[in-house]
Amino acid sequence: ARKAADEARHAAAAARTALLEAEGATTDARLAENYAREERQSADSAAAKLRAEQEALKAKNEKLRRVTQAEAAAAERTLAADAAAYEIEVESKARAAAIEREAEALEGNPQLIQLRIAEKWDGTLPRFSGGDSIPLINIDSLDKPSR
Repeated sequence: ARKAADEARHAAAAARTALLEAEGATTDARLAENYAREERQSADSAAAKLRAEQEALKAKNEKLRRVTQAEAAAAERTLAADAAAYEIEVESKARAAAIEREAEALEGNPQLIQLRIAEKWDGTLPRFSGGDSIPLINIDSLDKPSR
């Protein structure tokens, strides 16, 4: 009977050991599964972080591209405006110089005005003339030689 009791105790101890080993294996499996899940989450987090950084960099580069294009367009408009202003300035100076030369020519030759009027005249005389009208061209002065 004692032998049977010892065998029973030994069998019970072996069963407890087997149960503990099974629980240990289950715990090890759970730990391994949790570790694998945490590794996947960590990898997913790293990938998400990398994607977010890439998107931020892409947005920053797009903004920089647009700013650069806007600055280039503004510089182009400024150059065009400067060119137009320079052209106007050059034309104005040329006209002013021409007017000055013409004024000097008229000072020295008052009959030049009469010549210009005659050059533009189409040869048609007015049909009506008011009582005290002064003709634009003084024909008498054209017949006389200059002194």
